[in-house]
Amino acid sequence: MKKLWPPVLLIVLASLFYFINLGQRPLEDYDEATYASVLKSSFERNDFLSFEYFGQNWFEKPPLYFWLAAASVKVLGFNEFAVRFPSAIFGVISILLTCLITLELSRKDRPSAVFAGIILVLMPFFTAATRNMRLDVPVTACILAALYFYLVGIKKEKFLLGVGLNIGLGVLTKSIIGLLAAPIILIWSATTQNWRWLKNKFFWLGSLAGFLIAAPWHIYQSQKFGGAFWNDYLGYHVFSRYSGNILGSKITVGYYLHSLWKLSQPTIPLILVCAILLIVFIKNRKKIGVMWTHLLAALASVIFIFILFSLSQTKLITYYTPLYPFVALAGGLAYFGLRQLIIRRRFWVHLAAVITIATLIYYGLSELVYPQIYVTRAAADEKAIGLYLGQHRADEEINIFNWNHHNTIRYYSGRLTDSLQFNTGRQPHIPSWLIMPTDVFELNQQLAPLAAPYRGEYLTLVHLADEK
Repeated sequence: MKKLWPPVLLIVLASLFYFINLGQRPLEDYDEATYASVLKSSFERNDFLSFEYFGQNWFEKPPLYFWLAAASVKVLGFNEFAVRFPSAIFGVISILLTCLITLELSRKDRPSAVFAGIILVLMPFFTAATRNMRLDVPVTACILAALYFYLVGIKKEKFLLGVGLNIGLGVLTKSIIGLLAAPIILIWSATTQNWRWLKNKFFWLGSLAGFLIAAPWHIYQSQKFGGAFWNDYLGYHVFSRYSGNILGSKITVGYYLHSLWKLSQPTIPLILVCAILLIVFIKNRKKIGVMWTHLLAALASVIFIFILFSLSQTKLITYYTPLYPFVALAGGLAYFGLRQLIIRRRFWVHLAAVITIATLIYYGLSELVYPQIYVTRAAADEKAIGLYLGQHRADEEINIFNWNHHNTIRYYSGRLTDSLQFNTGRQPHIPSWLIMPTDVFELNQQLAPLAAPYRGEYLTLVHLADEK
């Protein structure tokens, strides 16, 4: 039982962070509401192999998360908690894997494993991603699992079967991002100069199994939809996103670093401290052994993931999610290395760890209680309007003026919406619905006489009807 307390403690802590009030907030634009609409369509059509979004073929993502969410919905009902549940489960798995990887690299040092796990639990950006219906945390768990089986497989070769298996699951979760485990493992192999696993039959058997996991669904889609599937699935949603800013995103690397500094302290200082300690450990490698190579690999993984997604022309903060567990691993390994190097003054090492955790507690709890990351403040208005529209006059068109977000309203109303721009000359049908920012409604006196069945802080719903 003594050996089990680190993972048990972290599972309990992670569960508190990831499951409490998981279904309280509305599904957010863009991804959450889109994925939920796609899932709802699968239930309506009783088809979970090919996806649709309001009657149109939808090729954006692979099916694994949707299959897991469907199982969750079957048990828990179709609600916010149920569709987010798989992501929260993968969040807990990611914490557990971070703990196990640290144990493997630190000669089973339990304090270091707990420290690494707590860093990840309290990291606001990882918590925010975990509490969303997104694919970023599930694919991160697959990447970590592949790395863990590689590290254990170096000593117990049969574990190398798990490398390919988890890469296959990662591909079935988030397409090409699942392959990110491969360069990460190559980084760890390069730092230790261990390439024997490449000749191991269990690794190749696992790779074959991973291919057999990921291939059938892709072959099915290819046979059913032909080139249209690949042009959209890889051509548009992978290569075009990487080579061009197809979403019109205004996020830059500077904005990401600013957000990380503002909302997720002490993540950046922790990375810098670990980099400095790496130099110290290299100079004292006779005392601490090969541990410095593991810290080097963790930091190199952070840099690789950061550069990879920073080069993408379409930048979204969620893309960086696989980076955070490696920051936590670096923190755990640095803590372990310092305790090996400093024998007589370990108090200061423990104090530094406590200060790090205390800072993370402040930012981590703030994000849990007052979420700011991946949150649209108008989502409550969007949900209320969507639910109202779903219950009233379904035959009337819905137009949205001066508001770019449609997906949450579409999900809760179950109906398509159109953008209305007055400079195009297109006139709304009468009768119809018009959604606009509340401040626009209040500033336009001509709109005052119109019926407004919902008027929220951010959005107002207006019913356009014949004056008669």
